[in-house]
Amino acid sequence: MIVGIDTGGTFTDFALLERARLTLLKIPSTPGDPARAIVAGLEALGVKTKGRGAARIIHGTTVATNALLTRRGGPVVFVTTQGFEDLLEIGRQAREHLYGWSAGAADPLVPRRLRLGLEERTYADGRRRAPSKRTLAALTARLRALRRQGAAAVAVGLLHAWKDGRNERAAGAAARRAGLPVTLSHALCGEHREYERFSTAAANAFLTPAAGPYLASLSRRVGSGIRVMKSSGLAAPARTLSREPVQTVLSGPAGGVVAAELLRRRLGAPAALSFDMGGTSTDVALLAGGIPFSAQGRAIAGVPLRVVSVAVESIGAGGGSLARRDSGGALRVGPESAGADPGPACLGRGAGVTVTDAHVALGRIGARDLAGGSVVLDPELALRAVARLARECALEPARTALGVLAVANAHMARALRRVAVSRGEDPAAALLIAFGGAGGLHAAELAAEIGARRAVIPAAPGAFSAFGMLAATEGVDRVRTMLAPAASLSAGDRERAFRALEREAARGLRASGIRRIRFERRADLRFQGQSHEVIVRAEHDPVPGFLARYGSLYDPPPPGAAIEIVALRVRAFGPPAAAEATLHRAARAGAGRGGGGRAVRPAGRSRVVFSGASGDPVVTTAPWYERSALPPGAGISGPARIVEYSGLTLVPPRWTARTDASGLLHLERRSA
Repeated sequence: MIVGIDTGGTFTDFALLERARLTLLKIPSTPGDPARAIVAGLEALGVKTKGRGAARIIHGTTVATNALLTRRGGPVVFVTTQGFEDLLEIGRQAREHLYGWSAGAADPLVPRRLRLGLEERTYADGRRRAPSKRTLAALTARLRALRRQGAAAVAVGLLHAWKDGRNERAAGAAARRAGLPVTLSHALCGEHREYERFSTAAANAFLTPAAGPYLASLSRRVGSGIRVMKSSGLAAPARTLSREPVQTVLSGPAGGVVAAELLRRRLGAPAALSFDMGGTSTDVALLAGGIPFSAQGRAIAGVPLRVVSVAVESIGAGGGSLARRDSGGALRVGPESAGADPGPACLGRGAGVTVTDAHVALGRIGARDLAGGSVVLDPELALRAVARLARECALEPARTALGVLAVANAHMARALRRVAVSRGEDPAAALLIAFGGAGGLHAAELAAEIGARRAVIPAAPGAFSAFGMLAATEGVDRVRTMLAPAASLSAGDRERAFRALEREAARGLRASGIRRIRFERRADLRFQGQSHEVIVRAEHDPVPGFLARYGSLYDPPPPGAAIEIVALRVRAFGPPAAAEATLHRAARAGAGRGGGGRAVRPAGRSRVVFSGASGDPVVTTAPWYERSALPPGAGISGPARIVEYSGLTLVPPRWTARTDASGLLHLERRSA
């Protein structure tokens, strides 16, 4: 028995796989205490969580993400090398918006008064001047005083600690004597580049008082066997991640990317675009030859984080995204969201127009289409909200609702193009894999927007990220900074460095009871003088792979240029929990039964509004179908709607939908 749990801003999704039987459940999220929804869902499913015969549970969490976005963490003390107290604020001096003259950097997580300088020094060549006992005693006394004033955690980030971490360990011991939890930057992120390492350590300490207790209490309430998806797409025990919550900032999106990559491989598509549209945000990623991940860091809510994470781009466009008229008269959608509370206007609590309200007002979502009818919507409330916005925009309501969807589609299409083109792929040639509760409603229109002719909707799309949790394997990533010319490192030197990393990674997994361990080797390379690296597989000499990848991403490599190996990386992981077999069984469990090619009768008809060639609203009476009743090989011509427990799919005019034997729904655009 395996349970995948994906906590979103609006709903918490459960996918329970017991042998070949799949059970899905959606319940409203409880943002004040996310564990409450998890416990309630497991009880409703009758899942045993403790003792002999307990289920294997993998959870995708948004607690760390929300704490960063809302700045609800800390207060944190940052201990650094004397003279570098302002590095967190100075940063890289990079402009996020090149021509935005009034744009300012986000405030650092640690205010200036809580940044302490320590008299010590580790040099780039490894020489070290240790802090004196008197200095460390003074640090303990200062931290005790700050603890009495409300400080909740300490981050220690010292210069060149990636080379030698002894000074950081000494400062950490002084902080523990003050009774505060400690994050050591070299232990969390043992790489060069001080600013990113310091920022990551500060973020982890900032999240520890918020996400740490949640993950620890989850272990107590649900059972110590619960695993949490990390940003990297690997899982780890919840209790372990309570000490490193920064590893979970992209926990939820990682599950969807894992599931989409398994599906891409099963379909044999050379490249695919993963499109996950939920209630609060949309996450997109390019899949071409494996799960894309970044080890060079990214900024979340203005905070640079150097942790291994799936290469996914998130935008504030989801079913709950709010529409408004801006000061210039233009229609805007997101990034603000109605979330689970108050939610869309059609739920009777919210007043603003959301993307969901626009769909309801246009008849694309029926009153009892969500969660098998357990969530009842009020179309009249959606129409009233849209009418209020229409008066502000001096437009008719139907055109306003279509405009809300067009603006949201434009945001999402731009993100899809960006992730494809940035990695040298043509978005029109990629397969669009659309999931999330709202993914199927936008799949066909988005495919048309980026020039693609087809899209795939998996069975139970609203729980697809939870499928990724089902297929997750437990693992760890380890890195060693080299900063050495490639020509100076022999094959034996690389092998010894990789073996040391593998031994270190294996120790952590064996402590969790994993014996069969696999390893993947990668290396960060660049031309000497450059400041950004390219990560390539490194089972053998990584230089040929680097030259080929560099040429596909940028211009042809300069002839004769010296190559530098910046870092070596090892990913260690246990056997997959269920991997592709899980996804295949889950898809078949969600598929309909019956013979292929049979005529399919609609379950009913309803009024639906589409956009005509000129942009004018076109009202039609379109059939709707229960997806569970569609036999393999069934074909449906648009306009039509396909309804299922965890999502809806819209088949616009000039599009067709076809089911296959594994329960997938293929959307294809007809020729003009």
